[in-house]
Amino acid sequence: MTPQATGTDPLRTFLSGKRRHKRHPVSLAIEVSGRRHQFPGRCLDVSVGGALIAIPEYHLDRAIGASTDGYLSVLDRELNDGFDVSFLHNGVVVEARLIRLSMGAGQGSMLKIGCEFVEPLTGHQLAQLGVEAMLADGAPAAVEAAWQEAAPAKRLPFEPKPGMHAAVLLFDESPTVCGPRFSGHIVAMGARTLGVRIDGVDPQQVTSRLGTEAFRFHVVASGGAIWEASATVVAARYLDRPDGGAEIALLADTTPNRKTKRLFRKRKR
Repeated sequence: MTPQATGTDPLRTFLSGKRRHKRHPVSLAIEVSGRRHQFPGRCLDVSVGGALIAIPEYHLDRAIGASTDGYLSVLDRELNDGFDVSFLHNGVVVEARLIRLSMGAGQGSMLKIGCEFVEPLTGHQLAQLGVEAMLADGAPAAVEAAWQEAAPAKRLPFEPKPGMHAAVLLFDESPTVCGPRFSGHIVAMGARTLGVRIDGVDPQQVTSRLGTEAFRFHVVASGGAIWEASATVVAARYLDRPDGGAEIALLADTTPNRKTKRLFRKRKR
C-alpha cells in the first residue's frame, strides 16, 4: 500500500470523491487499536460514515521494534483486518475499515488514515462528538465533552479583570525549538480549565504540534512567569472572525495559583 504522490493533501482529495456524507472539521483526541498495538492520535474530520485520522510517526516506533518495516507497512499490517477508533474525551468507540494511508514529510510528520466506519454513527454519537453543535452555529469547530462543559469561553466562570492581561506560552518539548511553540492569551478560566486564544494559527496546527500528551505552559503577567504547570489540549476550535485564529481549551494538572487568580473575576451572568 503506497501513499499518494500528488496534491497538497492527496488523502483528502481521494476521500472527497468517495464520501457520501458531509465532512465536519474537528480536532479530537483518539486512540486507534490495531491487531496488537494502540496508537494515540487525532481525528481531523468526521462524517456519519468515516473519518480522517492523523497519527504521529513516533507513536509507531514501538510497533516497528527491531524489524525493517516502514511506518506504512506497520499500519497496513496492524489495521488491514479492521480496527477500533476510541474518541478519548467523548465516550465513543467505533469499528472502522482502512481506506487509504498517506505519509507526511519532514521531521515529526504525521501519518494520515482515511477510514470507513463499519456502522454509521448514530445521532447520539454525533452529538457526543459535537457535530450537532457545529451544525447549529455554522462554525467548523471541534467539540469534545470537556469543551461542551467549559467552552466557548463564555461558559467558563471567570473572565479577565478590566485592564488585566494574562499571556500564556505553550511548549511542545521539541529538541529543535528552544522557546515556546505558541503564545496566546487567556480569555477565560475554570477550576483547572483555561480558554486560550492564539492568533494566526488554525486548530490543527496547535493540536498536531502539542498532540495528546501533556506539555508545559507558562502564564506571564507583569513582565514575568507567575504560574508554570503542565496541561493537555481537550478541545480546539476555529475563531469565526476576519483575522482567524484558534481558541483552545487546556486542562491543567494543577489549579491556578493566587497570582493568576488575581487577574480574573467572576463572570457576570
